Amino acid sequence: MTTGMDITDLDKTEDIRKTAVIDRKLTRLNVDIAALQNTRLADCGSIRERNHTFFWKDLEKDERRIHGVRSAVQNRLLNMEVGTKTGRAHLISAHAPILTAENEKKDQFYEEHQNVINSVPKADQLFLIIGDFNARVGADNQA
Repeated sequence: MTTGMDITDLDKTEDIRKTAVIDRKLTRLNVDIAALQNTRLADCGSIRERNHTFFWKDLEKDERRIHGVRSAVQNRLLNMEVGTKTGRAHLISAHAPILTAENEKKDQFYEEHQNVINSVPKADQLFLIIGDFNARVGADNQA
């Protein structure tokens, strides 16, 4: 699935300021919530732009980050609790290992993903699971 966003102009922009460009594009496309992957922003933090607030979680600044590919499972999952008019909502953003990753890493990711889902209190059953699951569809799904 694609949003139809043309992001070619992002390559010329400093990483932290790309949020301003993305903010304008999300607003133009009338997108309220989006899960962005491969951001290359270090540590965890947030930045408020004109129409959206961006939250991120990744490896520390001193650790090598290559296009968001990470080996630690906890850095592939972000669970945010958001207050809404009807109560609390949980947004779970996930970035699954690629198809060629070791089966152990994939199993570890999906086990941790299930643990995050199970950690949502029963009273807060409103949650969204969004992200990049590196899925393959069809007969030609081998790496």
